Amino acid sequence: YGYHNYKGSYYSRNQSHPNIGYQMKFAGSGMKFTNAWPASDLEMMEASVDDFLSVDQPFHAYYMTFSGHYKYETGSNKIAARNWEAVKDLPYESNAAKAYLSCHIELDKAMEYLLQRLEEAGIADKTAIVITGDHFPYGLSAEQYSDLIGFEIDEFSKYESKLIFWVGGLEEDILVDDYMCNVDILPTILNLWGFEYDSRLLAGRDIFAEGDHVAVLVDKSWMTDKVWFNANTGEIRYLVEEADVPGNYIENMNRRIATQFSVS
Repeated sequence: YGYHNYKGSYYSRNQSHPNIGYQMKFAGSGMKFTNAWPASDLEMMEASVDDFLSVDQPFHAYYMTFSGHYKYETGSNKIAARNWEAVKDLPYESNAAKAYLSCHIELDKAMEYLLQRLEEAGIADKTAIVITGDHFPYGLSAEQYSDLIGFEIDEFSKYESKLIFWVGGLEEDILVDDYMCNVDILPTILNLWGFEYDSRLLAGRDIFAEGDHVAVLVDKSWMTDKVWFNANTGEIRYLVEEADVPGNYIENMNRRIATQFSVS
C-alpha cells in the first residue's frame, strides 16, 4: 500500500510507484483533504489505515508526507496556522522557524493516530516504522534555518537529518551517530529484518556494518568521521589530526564514491 497527500501526477508518481508494486492513493485519487497546499498528514493517516489493518495478513505501507512543506507562514499555509498556538511562544527570532515546527506537528498527530490504531489492533509490537526526510527545508533562508537548529549552517550541516526506526516493545533506545545518507537506508532495513539480497546491487551500506561510513552529496562531496571533502573546490577539512588519517584515504574514498555513482 502507498499513500501521498498531493496529486499523483506530480513527478509522475502515479506511474513510478505502482510500477514498483504499490497500490497507490493520492489526493483526488482515492483520498480527499480539507486543504490542498499543504494537505494534512493526519487526514491521510485517518483515510488509509483501515486499508491494511482490515486485512489479516502481514502488510507494508509507504507514506510520503506533505504537511511539512513550505511556505512557512500562517497566511497561506493552513497547516502552519492550524497548529500555531502550540509554537507561537517558542524562543525563536523567526516566525518562519516557528511555522516550520507548526507544520510538522501535523505529522506528530498522524503518527500518534497510527500508533493508537496499531495498539488497538494488537499488532504494535509486531510492527516496524521507518521515518526519514527527503531533503532539507529549502523553504527557509539560511538565517531562518540557522535560527531553527541553533547554529550557523554550512554546506554539510544543512543536510543533516535523522533516520528513525521504531519497533514496538524495544526495551531501550539505540543511538547511531555515524555519517550516512539515504542510499544506506535500504541495506540497513534488509539486514535488520533478515532479508536475503545481493548487496552488490545496492550503492549503500548497512549503517551497522564495520568500516568507514560516509555522507555523500550529489556533487560527490563527502564527509566521514575523519575528513570533510568539498568536491567543487578540492578543499579538505580534517576532523581529526591529519596524522591519524590513513595514507591515500582521500583518494581511496573519492574512488569508492565514484564507483557508487557508477553502480547507481
